[in-house]
Amino acid sequence: MLITNNQKLNKLFLVYILIAVFVLTLLVPSDVQARVKHRKHSRNKSHAGRHHKKKRAARLTVEKINVSSVVGIEGYERWLSEQMSKYGVTGASVAVAKNGKIVYAKGFGYANRYANVPVTSNTLFRVASVSKAVTAVSIMKLCEDGKLSLQDKVFRLLNDFTPLDSGTMLDSRIYDITVQELLQMSGGWNRKRSGDPVNYPHAVIAAKLAGKRPPADIDTTVRYWMGKPLDFDPGTEYAYSNIGYVILGKIIDRVSGMPYEKYVKSEVLNPMGILSMRLGKTLQKDRAEGETLYYPTAGQKLKPSIFVGEYGLVSEEYGAEFALETHSADGAWIASASDLVKFITTVAGDNPAVSPPISQTSLRLMLSRPALSYWNNKAEYFGMGWNVEEGGASCKSLWYRSGSLPGTLAYVGRREDSVAVALIVNSRPKNWHRFNQLSRAALWRAVDTEKMWQ
Repeated sequence: MLITNNQKLNKLFLVYILIAVFVLTLLVPSDVQARVKHRKHSRNKSHAGRHHKKKRAARLTVEKINVSSVVGIEGYERWLSEQMSKYGVTGASVAVAKNGKIVYAKGFGYANRYANVPVTSNTLFRVASVSKAVTAVSIMKLCEDGKLSLQDKVFRLLNDFTPLDSGTMLDSRIYDITVQELLQMSGGWNRKRSGDPVNYPHAVIAAKLAGKRPPADIDTTVRYWMGKPLDFDPGTEYAYSNIGYVILGKIIDRVSGMPYEKYVKSEVLNPMGILSMRLGKTLQKDRAEGETLYYPTAGQKLKPSIFVGEYGLVSEEYGAEFALETHSADGAWIASASDLVKFITTVAGDNPAVSPPISQTSLRLMLSRPALSYWNNKAEYFGMGWNVEEGGASCKSLWYRSGSLPGTLAYVGRREDSVAVALIVNSRPKNWHRFNQLSRAALWRAVDTEKMWQ
């Protein structure tokens, strides 16, 4: 009898539960169901948003560059002034050379807008990764002089360098990296996977590990990154690399017997007649004579400096999560636009009055397509220090180098018809990729439509 009563109670309990659930369903849907629907809607909206962004990105990538309104250099000057205003660029410098001689050099806007100091053809700018081309040419000169080989193993040359953390398990593949692989950015590091040691926060972390004041110096940066595993086997992939060129700067130190900057200036730049180029500094108080000020991207927030002892809030250009010194051989040179066209045309051998620093054989090697599958079937590739765009029926072949850092964009290029151009600005717009595309295309069109240069 007891079992029977318990069974009845259980059945009644289940009935009550079902009734309660039914009542709750009737009473609460307006609140609960609304939230559920909102969550579903948000997920769908998020998915739609991602889909919209992908479509928008696709449109941007295929958006054509139309600079047909630019005719001649006067047309380019008007166009550039308009674009600088549109994109918030404070100052710019442009130079053009033909057959090794500068035929045009002019400044636009302000080097110091607070003091109304204009940009001139001699104003110095940070040229960012154009520095890599300078380093690459210097390496090739050392090879020609018999002091270095492209197949030398870089950490056999730097055999006194050890990982910053003595307890680190060293990736043995690091001793397989060659000079050529660093030049071609196939040394084994991929900053998209493991980060970039020349940038924040690594420039601070490395200094603290070494017991030094941030930002880290070059030796500390290299030793810090030696302790990280490689992202791929050397010589098997391409991945854009700043640290590789920083290490090449240390190679120049070692095999030349001179500090990197001194060697480049005395053996490469000065013989070309380029006397003003030098390594730049981050802090505004250390600005070189004749160097422009750099202006922040619109909306950029000020932050504390990573330089110990510097107080107050600063923009990125002047030390907020950025240090030019850690870039050194990969991105720290300052130059005028005239310097850049003089550099590239002299390397090309365009001016018979000035001896190029390297032979045509070495130049062809620098501009040759690397034997990496990454570059298969691509019209553009990265050789050794230079980007190369192969020509065709409708366009001339071109080799160039560009650079971007907080507060600056730089570009120098030379076509097969012995025309070279350079453009540098002292502000990096939010949409700087678009500004780059437009400004380069417009400058080349100005060259092609200027009657004086035909």
